[in-house]
Amino acid sequence: MKKIILMSILGFILAGCSVHHQFNERLSYQVVKQLKSEIDINPRPSINIIWMPESFTQRIDIQGASGFVGGGTRTRIPIGLGLSSRIEEAISTYANLNNNGDSLVITVNEAKTKFTYGFTNMDSADVLLNLTFKFNGREWSKVFTSKQSDDGVRDASVTSVIEYAWDVIASDVAKNIADNI
Repeated sequence: MKKIILMSILGFILAGCSVHHQFNERLSYQVVKQLKSEIDINPRPSINIIWMPESFTQRIDIQGASGFVGGGTRTRIPIGLGLSSRIEEAISTYANLNNNGDSLVITVNEAKTKFTYGFTNMDSADVLLNLTFKFNGREWSKVFTSKQSDDGVRDASVTSVIEYAWDVIASDVAKNIADNI
């Protein structure tokens, strides 16, 4: 009986712990290769990306998992860095990014990353990114979503399912911008 009580107390203590994972902020090679083959704009436009709010690129959400496993933990999700760096890298596959280019203002209206834990890693991710764009007097808005699950094919990284969902979002954002510039 004492063991059960001790294990229960230990479980409650650990359920509220903070979790720090290493996230990759780069697009996967496959996504970069795909974007280069799908989008070809000649001449390459020169674009200066301006994020609104400016702090989005450094945003870190601290949240629990959306499922029962890990629901009590507090996990640091670098959603701003993870998405903004991927989006900029995706756009750079068809445009020159520099401060002297035409201004592309990307306003982040809403950004959410939900996830669930499996036995050893994150096993699903649900990402929503609501953006408004302004470029050369034109304005448009779009909501981007990606739902991914760990099907065992991807690498064994704890965070790979979220990173893959962010790759899908970045690719979709880059394609949308290419269609509108």
